[in-house]
Amino acid sequence: MRAAVYHGARDIRVEQVPVPVPGRGEALVRVVRSGICGTDAAEWVNGPMTFPVERRHPASGHVGPLIPGHEFAGEVVAAAPGVEVGDLVVSGAGVWCGECARCGEGRTNQCAVYKTVGLNLHGGMAEYVAVPAKTLRPVPVGVPVDHAALAQPLAVGIHAARRSGARPGDTVVVIGAGAIGAFVLAGLRHLGVRDVVAVDFPGRRLDRAARLGARSVVPPSDTLVPDVLAVLDGRAPDVVVEASGARGQLATALRMVADGGGCSRSASPRSGRRWTSARWSSGRSPWTRRSPTSATPTCPRRWASSLTGPSGRSSSSRRSGSTSWARPSNAWRAGWSRARSSSTPAGDVVLIGFAGLGRMGRPMAAHLVRAGHTVLAHDPHVDRPPDGVTALASAAGLAEAPLTISMLPDGPSTRDLVLTGLAGACAGHLHVVMGTVGPDVVRELDRTASVDVIDAPVSGSVTMAETAAITTMVGGSAEQFARVRPVLAAMTSAQFHTGPVGSGSVAKLAVNAVLAALNQGVAEGLLLAESGGLDPEVFYGVLRASAAGAPYVGYKEAAYLAPETAGVAAPVSLIRKDLGLALALARAGRLDLPGAEAAYAVLDDATAAGLGDADMAQVLTALRLRNH
Repeated sequence: MRAAVYHGARDIRVEQVPVPVPGRGEALVRVVRSGICGTDAAEWVNGPMTFPVERRHPASGHVGPLIPGHEFAGEVVAAAPGVEVGDLVVSGAGVWCGECARCGEGRTNQCAVYKTVGLNLHGGMAEYVAVPAKTLRPVPVGVPVDHAALAQPLAVGIHAARRSGARPGDTVVVIGAGAIGAFVLAGLRHLGVRDVVAVDFPGRRLDRAARLGARSVVPPSDTLVPDVLAVLDGRAPDVVVEASGARGQLATALRMVADGGGCSRSASPRSGRRWTSARWSSGRSPWTRRSPTSATPTCPRRWASSLTGPSGRSSSSRRSGSTSWARPSNAWRAGWSRARSSSTPAGDVVLIGFAGLGRMGRPMAAHLVRAGHTVLAHDPHVDRPPDGVTALASAAGLAEAPLTISMLPDGPSTRDLVLTGLAGACAGHLHVVMGTVGPDVVRELDRTASVDVIDAPVSGSVTMAETAAITTMVGGSAEQFARVRPVLAAMTSAQFHTGPVGSGSVAKLAVNAVLAALNQGVAEGLLLAESGGLDPEVFYGVLRASAAGAPYVGYKEAAYLAPETAGVAAPVSLIRKDLGLALALARAGRLDLPGAEAAYAVLDDATAAGLGDADMAQVLTALRLRNH
């Protein structure tokens, strides 16, 4: 038969192996579905740890290459007590003796010779597996086999929910909404617990948590405890279940839980894995100079070799202009020299110029510093930069860096920065436009500026920027994308190469056209529900769990239902500006977008009503005014 055989870290081979012969009390199962657990993934990356490849397991006696797989479903082909040929079954993972003192107490997981299928002896990533019949359970009629194969991790989640001590009426926080966290949430709902808050990064996991019944979802950050307490109106949760395995989160759970409450962990601690407000960049940056010729760098012209390809020529054919600009003070240079020599083991540090420290730009620049980069920043409207960022009095000083980033609010300010402030930059300088200014502005700058220009606008709220959970869409060459991606990864959770220069801006405007439609759709649905006599909170719960329950619906709940305390994630003025750019792009392409036009008209109404600085969810207020 064929089997996936684990030989060591990153070494799994599909091999022909003998069909196992069932022992006493064992059934032979033809595997039809087999899942990959987080433990399997950890063994693939860092193993062998649990897998007894190098040392004999004391209970199973196994040593050597192992067939993983402890989450599987299959058909019995050789019967054993309790199961018949043809039965569709799922398997538990743990195997116990039934004879020792702990087994006699019913604590089979503490069995003196406890072992786990797929971890300590051959498992289900094969065509056939021999397993003790006592671990098998029949699959109920009507349950799809794809679902049945998840029975083992579901059992873990239900067991964790029961062990947490949570009861109906309790408030529970689940930290980590991955596979096990989701099953814990399902287990809590099964036990009648309705008030559950899920913590994880925005995206598919939190979307799933909302569908499973989490009343609120919260992204992780350095202020996670107060963030959760704010969602719970200042009341600490009765129970916290730590299901992420991330370093430091059990301590967070203990700080978060109410006095006399309960904490439990249903994830294996993972060394080195930590949730913080920064996402650390990986890989070597193309702007790194690995062997500086002097302790103190001067103008990047002296180390432009870090931007050259194998041929030794600059990656850009452009040359800097002749204008002379005042340089910033040298106070940052000593820090830059120290950073290059000691910040990272390989000296992979980038000198970055950053323009625009507004509500989004400020946390983004801070993430770059946390990732070990040296950041020079200019923003005439900000008195104090983030810790570790060197403020410059003039935008011209940003040209010291071989890479600059702008997070500016509009096209005119971006043009002024690139065409004037960076005119003295050295050959090979790359500027990344991360503000939403539209594709025409970016393409114009790419044609006319003395530096290379690409666009990488972002999608996400201020809260998501603070947790480095935003997404960026990059327009430029494949080579430019590869060069800038490690830096972008320090500020964002996902980076997409959308095509040539300007395509990132097109993608951003298309995303925001959808966002504006979603925003108005939720507002109109709430208005309709209210007019029909529904409680807004009741309707919102229905909406969140319905086919229309997109992630946006989940994380904007407070903005619609309690705007006075929710804060501003994205103001009306910003989404109006972006939607205006999207409509201009549509008109240039002779497209008619009636939904976007209608959404823009309501945003106009909201602006006229003095709501320009309010959260975009306040189109609901504008619609109420329209209908009075």
